Amino acid sequence: MEIYRKSNQKYTMVSDVFIEEYMAEANGEFVKVYLLLLKGLSNEENITVSDLADCLQCTDKDIVRALNFWHDKGVLQLEWMGDELKGVMVLDLESVKKPQQVPSQVLESQPEKLSQIVMPEEKPVSKKRKQSFEDPEFAQLMYILQQYLGKPISPTEYQAFIHLYEDLEISIDILEVVIENSIKNNHKNIRYMESVAIDWHKNKVVTVEQAKERAVYMRKDVRAVMKAFGIFGRMLTDTEIAFVDKWYKELKIPQELIVEACKRTLVHTKNASFEYANRILMSWDNDNVKDLVGVKRSDEVFEEKKKKQEAKKVPTNFKTRFHNFEERDNDYDALVEEFNGYL
Repeated sequence: MEIYRKSNQKYTMVSDVFIEEYMAEANGEFVKVYLLLLKGLSNEENITVSDLADCLQCTDKDIVRALNFWHDKGVLQLEWMGDELKGVMVLDLESVKKPQQVPSQVLESQPEKLSQIVMPEEKPVSKKRKQSFEDPEFAQLMYILQQYLGKPISPTEYQAFIHLYEDLEISIDILEVVIENSIKNNHKNIRYMESVAIDWHKNKVVTVEQAKERAVYMRKDVRAVMKAFGIFGRMLTDTEIAFVDKWYKELKIPQELIVEACKRTLVHTKNASFEYANRILMSWDNDNVKDLVGVKRSDEVFEEKKKKQEAKKVPTNFKTRFHNFEERDNDYDALVEEFNGYL
């Protein structure tokens, strides 16, 4: 296949060494950052971290991670002043075999330095970085996530999980539970997944069992039932969760009715009886009750039936010796008034 240039447009030179020895093992987003640095170098531009982030539609932290990666590989040399990144030197890959330190006086004299690069708030790179872009388990996790989402993962979404995996050191197993639980509850937003993972990290969730327990607790339907029943200090049992799933997912009963049934259960049984609450809900479901207004009507019908049943239980009058006397039909209130009139 012949490759040729059609016009004399500006172009950026990329070292064959980079293509042959570095590009294949790097994340695609990191390669883009390196190419933009080369472009800025060729055009003698001053580039900031924010410029690179805007161009690639990612965060400043994503750019810094890419710069740190290439620094670790010996492709770039970063110039720091305290916590602030002041410059980046693009190294000659023909002479670079491994990361090497470049004297500060050389940095000051090199035109390759990109000035005014400001480091956002970022923790120093951990010595235990897992290099997730080379980790087959992490790659598999990202593949699974992409299948769940039904779309390619954006650079920002990818970097969010790198942060969880590398910086917070959350295990692949825990992240799998985060993803599966989020998708199961119709939360496909990566920021939601990230917030869940961070919450578990803060609460020292380190095993799959702990993660699954936490996942159940984070369900809004479960929390609503636990609150209505006044359940604190323990998780729901599998049987209790099965009732919750039946009410919400199978029967699709509105939450206001479920909460009302739980409250009535406490009033009548003095404990969190899921079986009793289920009987209440089944009764309402059979009566086609869909909201609290329907509950009120159902209560009224029940009370009316109750009164009729009680009326039927009243024994009929029967004659006794006492009842054989003819009862007088006097109006005693009228007699009292008449008597008072004579006074």
